[in-house]
Amino acid sequence: MSSKAEINALDDGLKKLEMQLARQERRIQNNADQDQVNLSELERINSTLLASLAENRKQFEKGVQTLKQELNTLQSLEKEVTSLKTLKQELASFQSLTTAHQAELKSLEKTAGQLKTQVNDVEKQLMSRTEISRRLIALKSDMEQLLADVKKQIQAPPPLPIPDNISEQNLTQ
Repeated sequence: MSSKAEINALDDGLKKLEMQLARQERRIQNNADQDQVNLSELERINSTLLASLAENRKQFEKGVQTLKQELNTLQSLEKEVTSLKTLKQELASFQSLTTAHQAELKSLEKTAGQLKTQVNDVEKQLMSRTEISRRLIALKSDMEQLLADVKKQIQAPPPLPIPDNISEQNLTQ
């Protein structure tokens, strides 16, 4: 009997092992099924993450492009500001020159006014051409008369003076 008891014990042990093996197989199958579900979920998550990463990359590249454009715009604005500062300095210089020239212009206008007054005074003092011509003609006429008188006097002998006392001294002279 020992062999039958051993066979039964072996059969019982074998059944227990088969049952444990069946439980392990079910457990393994459950784990494999769960792993498959987990793998599917991971692939779905991975796919979602990849799509999200791709979208984020597009948005990032778009943001980088926008930043580059804004940087170019900012650099352009900086150049314009520098140009405007230069123009402002030139304008200030021009305004300074303009102020100086305005002062000079006022001085020149004052001088011109004074000269105009002087010219007016001189014009008032000067005779007109007709008056000058009339006076010159009168002067010529007077000079001709005077010349004629002088010629007459030269041509006529001068009267001899009669001495009051005649002396030898007067005769020797």
